[in-house]
Amino acid sequence: MSVTLISTSHYTAPQYAFKLTRVDAFKYAYGKEGLYSGCVAFFRGRKIDKTETEQYLRKDPSYSPSLRKKLNLLLSDRKIKQSPTRANPPPITKKKPCPPPPNLHTTPATKKDNSNTFTTVTSMQGARKLGSQLSEVFDYEWTNAEASIRSNNTNIKELDDKSTTKMLLNYLMISHEVCKNNTELNNDAKESIILNKIKTKYPNFNIDDENTKKYIKKCTEICTEMCGDLDIVFGDDIKYGDSFRKKEYKQYEFKGSKVDYIVWPSLHLKHEGQILMLTQGWAKPIEE
Repeated sequence: MSVTLISTSHYTAPQYAFKLTRVDAFKYAYGKEGLYSGCVAFFRGRKIDKTETEQYLRKDPSYSPSLRKKLNLLLSDRKIKQSPTRANPPPITKKKPCPPPPNLHTTPATKKDNSNTFTTVTSMQGARKLGSQLSEVFDYEWTNAEASIRSNNTNIKELDDKSTTKMLLNYLMISHEVCKNNTELNNDAKESIILNKIKTKYPNFNIDDENTKKYIKKCTEICTEMCGDLDIVFGDDIKYGDSFRKKEYKQYEFKGSKVDYIVWPSLHLKHEGQILMLTQGWAKPIEE
């Protein structure tokens, strides 16, 4: 496999798009060029402020919590070692997909909203794809919206990691409620209702930036797809002090045996009395 070096005035790092997983790309660049280049490889060549990376190394509390979360998870992997030569990059590993439940309808979805290209989920393949899409929203749109909310609302003293995270989770739940109760509307109309509900619930917050709107748009698309023929639901709520369900939730920022709060929900498919998990969620443990 050939590896292309990309250079700009901001960084020089390997580009691995469509070749390696983001984690493998991070490990390879981290071993060859250090943490900063690893960050760039992980984010597919996206420019990352070098000052922020240095703040992370100094454990600066002002460092972006959304990016810190990803770096902590990657750096906690004890298997990270010096990478092999460029001619022998780390192998790509693929998970074997789980077999679908018996007798589940697998015809591609045909029901479409007239104003958009998103279809409601009517197949097992579509259900699994929806789980992947929900995870991607957390990786990308959630990360950008979280950073924008914090930077655009510095006048609000009580805005911390927990309140920002819960706010973004509420945006998703409001989107799901609106989409479930207004299936006949197109996505633009749903987004308008969702924005009005959010502004009513959080009147003192500025949510008109591009990143937050993109996040809400993605939430609307995901929740619209959930309202199909299959029974697709978010995971049950867990409360402060509950035992950490590691099969259902990944641990956010650090490890622990008790739950502090949910960061991002898990997604499940109910079928013939069985519950199949489509994707894990994220929850923050109580620091021990």
